[in-house]
Amino acid sequence: MASLGFGTSISFSSGFCAEITDVKIGGLSREAVDVTNFGSTGGFKEFIPSTLIDSGELEVELIYTPGTAPPIGGAAETVTITFPVASGDTTGGSISCSGFLTDAEETVPIDDKISQSVTIKFTGERTYSAGS
Repeated sequence: MASLGFGTSISFSSGFCAEITDVKIGGLSREAVDVTNFGSTGGFKEFIPSTLIDSGELEVELIYTPGTAPPIGGAAETVTITFPVASGDTTGGSISCSGFLTDAEETVPIDDKISQSVTIKFTGERTYSAGS
């Protein structure tokens, strides 16, 4: 069943909060390890999957309040993205992961809201919870 993003929220264990306008959750990834050798056949490269998985990044666009410093100097903290409640449910699904801010950039247009784009690097395993 399709859902709209309106009502999505993000919470930080540090208490940092903002008026969010857009969220992009980067994908999980892992490297391919090149194991090509002199005995590889047919002129093709050979690969095996790395055992380590990268939990990706979270990019958040928000309405910036001048004078509010983002928590870029802090340690990793729990970041939870909670999705809107689906029809028939009482709670929304969520994704949680430890993460830390790696980038914060403000945009100040002449005739629009001042916004900020922040990037959170996830570290460790993500936890997925279904709505109910």
